[in-house]
Amino acid sequence: MNKWLVSILALIVVVLVVIPVAVQMRKGGGNGKDGAMSEVGTSAAPSFQAPLDKIVSVDTEQSPGGGRLTVQYGVMAVCDAAGIAYQFEKSMQLSGGLNARYIDPVNVSDITAEEAIRQILAPVGLKFSVDAAGLYLHQ
Repeated sequence: MNKWLVSILALIVVVLVVIPVAVQMRKGGGNGKDGAMSEVGTSAAPSFQAPLDKIVSVDTEQSPGGGRLTVQYGVMAVCDAAGIAYQFEKSMQLSGGLNARYIDPVNVSDITAEEAIRQILAPVGLKFSVDAAGLYLHQ
């Protein structure tokens, strides 16, 4: 991925997610003590709980550029369908290289985004969490 595209995506996440969450926390609108956002169930910040529950259908066979599909790009396809920001760099750092493992094509219909992501991650032993900036993969 080009560095300029990553920079633009990071800026969009900051403008659309981080700043509104920070304003809400400053006003004391979070779910935790002192306005902090608490984690829910699947380590999801409340602002992303609804998209994780969204029913999605995803059919993707290749990574961008036509290469074999990897865990990371399979999860990204689900996140895109659900409207969840995906933290590419953070996932690369925390997944110990497992994010680059090849997987079978992702063909899911009418299941929640959370279930689709779990189906992709289970065979490689990865987990996911969601914070104010979006979803990321980790061991």
